Amino acid sequence: MPLFGARPLVPARPQTFMCKTAALALWLAAGLAPALASDDGPKDGWDGEIALGASAATGNTNRQALDLDIKASHRAGRVEDLYTLSGEFAREDGNTTASRVNAGVQSNIDINDRFYALGFADVERDRFSGYRYEAELGVGVGYRVIDRDNLSLDVELAPGYRHGEIRGIGNENRAYVRGTVRVEYQISDNATLSNETLIAGDSDRVRIEDTLALTATIINNFAARLSFNIRHNTNPPAGAEKTDTVSKAQLVYGF
Repeated sequence: MPLFGARPLVPARPQTFMCKTAALALWLAAGLAPALASDDGPKDGWDGEIALGASAATGNTNRQALDLDIKASHRAGRVEDLYTLSGEFAREDGNTTASRVNAGVQSNIDINDRFYALGFADVERDRFSGYRYEAELGVGVGYRVIDRDNLSLDVELAPGYRHGEIRGIGNENRAYVRGTVRVEYQISDNATLSNETLIAGDSDRVRIEDTLALTATIINNFAARLSFNIRHNTNPPAGAEKTDTVSKAQLVYGF
């Protein structure tokens, strides 16, 4: 019988499965990329940003916080690779109150001006989530509902596989489906409002995450950003909260 209402443990070799899936995805991407390369469409090359936020307080409360978000993209013809790395750390009165690191990569292959195929891999380590780590792999499709100079709307749907290690219990393996809605609106020449909603569900739980951000250019490649992130897990491990929120104020450097 599962302990404390935990999910049934599935004996498997997730590392082997994930390695084979990743190798297959890379093989397909390598084979398709030359055939799909084209001079048309978005400009080839690298693009990205580094966003950093930090704070410190002394006196009645001793608190230090640091958050870092790095995003980079590389396009070659119809193939675009997206890379993300983020971390959030906080200590208050000598106790760690936040410690989360997430890394991900996604490859998009344009089928036409609207549709694209995608494959992704993500890994996260969150000290307070109830998991030692979670890793996800998936493939799916995306559709550009709106693609204008000042407004874009993308929707994605991808089945995948999730492997996690629950603290004090063991491994958990699930097939799941992930949906993403991404909106970006350029309010003015210097300000952009964006929102990304992600819903991932399997037979045991649903994870919902939403990030709203306002970015305003300061000068040249530097900008200021305010963002609010909310995460909800319908069935977290015992002892973990269902909902987390993170508010950030960051300085952004674009390259």
